[in-house]
Amino acid sequence: MSNEKYKFSIPMPYKKEHLDIINNINKMVEKSEINSFYFSLPLNCPNFCGFEQARNTSNNSSYEHWLDLIETSNNNGYDVIYTLNTPNPTLENKDDIEYKLEKLDNLIKDLCEIGCNKFRVSNLRLLYYLTKTYPNIILYSSTSFEYKTIKEYENFIKLYPNIKQIVPSHDLNKNFKVLKNLKTKLNNIEIELIVNEGCLGGCPLRREHSCFVPYKSNQTISIFKNDYFIEKCFELFDEDIFLQIFKSNLIFPWDIKEYGKIGIKNFKLVGRDFFANINSGNLYNDYYDYLKGIDNYKNIENKSLSIFIHRLRNEEKLKYHIKDIKPYMPQIDHFKKYGHLCSSICNVECKYCYICADKIKKIIKYK
Repeated sequence: MSNEKYKFSIPMPYKKEHLDIINNINKMVEKSEINSFYFSLPLNCPNFCGFEQARNTSNNSSYEHWLDLIETSNNNGYDVIYTLNTPNPTLENKDDIEYKLEKLDNLIKDLCEIGCNKFRVSNLRLLYYLTKTYPNIILYSSTSFEYKTIKEYENFIKLYPNIKQIVPSHDLNKNFKVLKNLKTKLNNIEIELIVNEGCLGGCPLRREHSCFVPYKSNQTISIFKNDYFIEKCFELFDEDIFLQIFKSNLIFPWDIKEYGKIGIKNFKLVGRDFFANINSGNLYNDYYDYLKGIDNYKNIENKSLSIFIHRLRNEEKLKYHIKDIKPYMPQIDHFKKYGHLCSSICNVECKYCYICADKIKKIIKYK
């Protein structure tokens, strides 16, 4: 691999002073850098157009505040990617769609005026609308499409040839054969991978969860709340937390170099649903530790494994030092050889992650 740094995208800071923290992180790491932010307006902002996910939980509804932050971020050298990434916007009701598109058009105009011309999209009809209406903006596709095969991406790019970046399904993170071939096939398109989300491998809830529109749901019936997905997810994790982590598609800092070898240099750190509360400061520490771990594993061997798993960041069962866990975790070399078979043979012909989980449970019990 060349000396080019690994590029990381993180949530856009909600305060200007946080830009100094990120600038300092970039000064203190060697092999990687934070170079872009992803962002959408909060639901309480009058300019929220309805094509966003309601992931910005800030109470600050000032449109001017957010535009100023975007412009300041751009001026500090960071690309800001506006996320129009709800896979399930209402597109059938004539009055509703005309109202949303009017708001969207005004939003795009304002964003482009301050230098924000990159948009991540997860709805095919919206993507087509943007392609035809705004040929000069830069379009990225969302992981929410959940495409998992080369054929899907080949056809997708034929229909939308102006896409500049894709984020493959989380389930492809350990499928080195597909990732390498996607990089070869789509050689002019960036591939970005999500590294720390911590979703279940093969999660049956993931697609519907990403389609969930909280501000349109019936909040009086518990199973139709967002909490339903979280509760069911943790139900599976609690059965065997180490097994589920080992079967997940987390990419840990010490494995990043293996993706660089196949030409993938763009990665995403999640966390924006924590950014409106006091945990945001801790998240910057986690981001720093992740990048320092890429520089040298020794920098993080005494850190807790949980800080690199967003969904389980505060899980007490994972408060073990990485150095005590890492020797028993599944090794990336296994997935370089067999990761493309995981969807076909896991827990039938291959028990690798199960064996690793049994080993770590014995070690922890002994300790």
